[in-house]
Amino acid sequence: ALADAAHDAGVIEQKDYAIFQNKGYQGLYGGLGVKEIHARKGLKKSEKILDHMGSTELAANLFRATQTEEKLRRENIHGKAAANQAHYDVGRKVRQTIQELGGTMPEDLPTPEKSVKQIEREDRRATPEEQEILSKYVGWGGISQAFDSDNQQWGKEFSQLFDELTPKEYEDARKSVLDSFFTSPAIIDGIYEALEKFGFKGGNLLEPAMGVGNFVGKMPSEMAENTHVYGVEIDSISGRIAKQLYPDADIQVTGFEHTNFQNGSFDVAVGNVPFGDLNFPDKQYGTTKLHDFFFAQTLDKVKDGGIVAFVTSKGTLDKKDESFRKQLAEKADLIGAIRLPNNAFKANAGTEVTSDIIFLQKRSAPPEEFPDWVHLGKTEDGLRVNSYFAENPEMVLGTIVEGNKLYGRNDDT
Repeated sequence: ALADAAHDAGVIEQKDYAIFQNKGYQGLYGGLGVKEIHARKGLKKSEKILDHMGSTELAANLFRATQTEEKLRRENIHGKAAANQAHYDVGRKVRQTIQELGGTMPEDLPTPEKSVKQIEREDRRATPEEQEILSKYVGWGGISQAFDSDNQQWGKEFSQLFDELTPKEYEDARKSVLDSFFTSPAIIDGIYEALEKFGFKGGNLLEPAMGVGNFVGKMPSEMAENTHVYGVEIDSISGRIAKQLYPDADIQVTGFEHTNFQNGSFDVAVGNVPFGDLNFPDKQYGTTKLHDFFFAQTLDKVKDGGIVAFVTSKGTLDKKDESFRKQLAEKADLIGAIRLPNNAFKANAGTEVTSDIIFLQKRSAPPEEFPDWVHLGKTEDGLRVNSYFAENPEMVLGTIVEGNKLYGRNDDT
């Protein structure tokens, strides 16, 4: 832990450790120390700064702490002054990285889950200023360690979440850590640009895994004026924030499997669907993966000729088992797909994951024979990949290497 590393470096007395911690905060918060941060957050003297952080701010501070610990040990730093300088330098470097990525400075990040609770208690809509605060929430995917009760390095954060959230909020947040990676504006803009080219200018739009509503917020203004949005979000905090950000949308805070939208009622569906194992029996479609279920149910909900534009894991198109792609091909044509580089979500959600953007158009009847994209092919280098990418390598943003290592995950989900 950081305290142990600081002690080994010569920061032994409690008052010296307080100075050491203050230096780290000053580096990360642009010169603001503990007292200034307390004042900025409106905290009492007895309240701890770490107990009043949102997930993004907490992740930045935890990264500062872990990197300082490693630096103290790696460089065998000794002496209080040297340790203080190291902590300050690491904090400043983390701040510079946030700035280079276009992120919000930590001193400007409130605690969104508390903000939305306060607004709900007051039984009102969020003000524009509060909406700006709430929109910065990016979910729990980047700090999954905070939900691990056995991870001693994240023990304080685990306790904070367990105490701060209600049992249902905590369970919803814990379940979302594998797939709570919200989508960058550039990807969303590209999807809407494609939808406009495909002829969508307005209608009923479904987002079945909406998070806080990034797709809704980035919709082109002319399209938004003629579109009624229906959203679904299983995470209680994210869904409630979305309701405050987009009060005119029809948003349900529940699992997609619990909704009862009529089949054939949507013109378009968009979103970044969750991935991982299904945690309920799918008797209707027979799927075992979350992203497969979202594709299958969504295709039933869109009209004939309607378009589904989803960000999904590479497993949808690249898994060895062709059975689910055959199921998709019976209901829809593949308009096109784009394979994203593995850092496409790093700036917005702190994660590297292999993803594709897939555009499907619903058919009115199954095809006479299965199309090529149901099957796998090979690249010029002999690497196995979906035949669509093998035949259209220009749709891969990067270079596929052995095991798709450029894209992170090697599984076939």
